[in-house]
Amino acid sequence: MTFKEIIGHERQINILQQAIAGEKLAHGYLFDGRTGVGKKQVAMALAKTVLCGKGVDACGICPSCLQFDSENHPDYLYIEPDGASIKDKQLELFQEFIQLKPYESDTKVVIVDQGELMTVRAQNRILKIVEEPPGHALILFVTENKEALLPTVLSRLQLLSFNRIASEEMEKWLLEKGYDQDLSHLAARYSDGSLSMALKLLTAPDFYQMREGALSTLEALHRGDTLKAFEGIEPYTADKVSTISFMDLMIIWYRDTLLLRSHPESTLRFTKDVSDTFLSLSRSVAPQQVPFYIEIVEAAKKAINANANHPLVTDAMLLKLTGGQL
Repeated sequence: MTFKEIIGHERQINILQQAIAGEKLAHGYLFDGRTGVGKKQVAMALAKTVLCGKGVDACGICPSCLQFDSENHPDYLYIEPDGASIKDKQLELFQEFIQLKPYESDTKVVIVDQGELMTVRAQNRILKIVEEPPGHALILFVTENKEALLPTVLSRLQLLSFNRIASEEMEKWLLEKGYDQDLSHLAARYSDGSLSMALKLLTAPDFYQMREGALSTLEALHRGDTLKAFEGIEPYTADKVSTISFMDLMIIWYRDTLLLRSHPESTLRFTKDVSDTFLSLSRSVAPQQVPFYIEIVEAAKKAINANANHPLVTDAMLLKLTGGQL
């Protein structure tokens, strides 16, 4: 991954490349934004570029770049959650790694992905390094919720916020990668600015069927036919990707009901065709309840990402959406 391969985020990339060119790169950054918009890819492109050392973007062909691509660079460490959190032993490794002098490059780079999952104890463990990093260190935290970090950690990092990717820009990128035109258009609109979600949708079996299944499940649920709702979601709980993709579509349908009620002609609505089922759902859902429903689905997604049992989580989610009424 290099900067030129990344879709969107021109402003953030330009800031980083200017810092590299002017030799003013900070020792610590916080890349914050919603899931799947590409902030981790920017962090990895920055790490690869700095380790390459040949300009404002990685060359992609030198020994350093090849080592980075093979996940075998001696001056690079990537940390991600071990289960539901980032453990103390992982940050102990981080401390040991960053203090040692670089082996091949001028810089040692650490990426802490999903940094919001560090416990307070874990954050306190690395606070001194964040406050006084070694001169050869580049530390990159990637988060979905920067507020979960201690103020003492936040204050020592340069913040770059990452926004949703425009659907038109994403669709163009997907088409260039060879994906089907109709599916690319639909996935780009349904992804809500998240490239990773668009790719999940494109690789999910029977995307169209899943889209209608999510709508039918919600319509049945809020019409009072909970048995049909449970039957509707059951085929999509066999694996993590399908379950989360189905839940993402549920969230999008919820958001579209709000737009249909408040701004019927809005171009922001993902669904352009107003079917009888969609109208029925919109009439069945109280607008003031939609944010609460979305919060329930988001919590279920988070539980599944933490390796909770898919069918149990989805059953509990549907019960909460009905207020516990069968």
